[in-house]
Amino acid sequence: MPLALDMVDDIHEVMLVRYGDAWRAKYRGIKPELVKTDWSLQLGGFSGEAIAYGLDNLPPEWPPTVGEFKLLCLRRPEPRQLALPMPKPDPARVAAELKRMRDGIAERDRLQWAADLQERDAAGDRLTLGQQIAWREAQARTAPEMPMKFSPISTDCLPPGMRE
Repeated sequence: MPLALDMVDDIHEVMLVRYGDAWRAKYRGIKPELVKTDWSLQLGGFSGEAIAYGLDNLPPEWPPTVGEFKLLCLRRPEPRQLALPMPKPDPARVAAELKRMRDGIAERDRLQWAADLQERDAAGDRLTLGQQIAWREAQARTAPEMPMKFSPISTDCLPPGMRE
């Protein structure tokens, strides 16, 4: 949506006051209606605050083109959003939720999700590669280890400083 032409007129008046003949010379020989229409189209969608920021930050040396002015408007910092205050936790509710989660984990096998994915995979469901890897790794990590017989290292194999 183009910027209203009366706003473009206001911008051009500021430019004329700020830059005088340099502003007039920039568009000499071009119909003023064409210049204003171009500025209107180029600045469409900008808020009044962004345009005010652009006008407040005009270069002192030369009158900007519409593209340069547009860049000035785009540099306007976003307004700070006020954050809502942090909610105060209810200790009783927190304790109840933690208990509910602990009880929920204790009630069912904590690797049930992996078994469910394995069943779906075996049934021919299309699982993502991440799901396939996840259930396989989860079950591999919790696979019962083979009991190992412990035999200490002979003291003859230890470095001299470690022998007793």
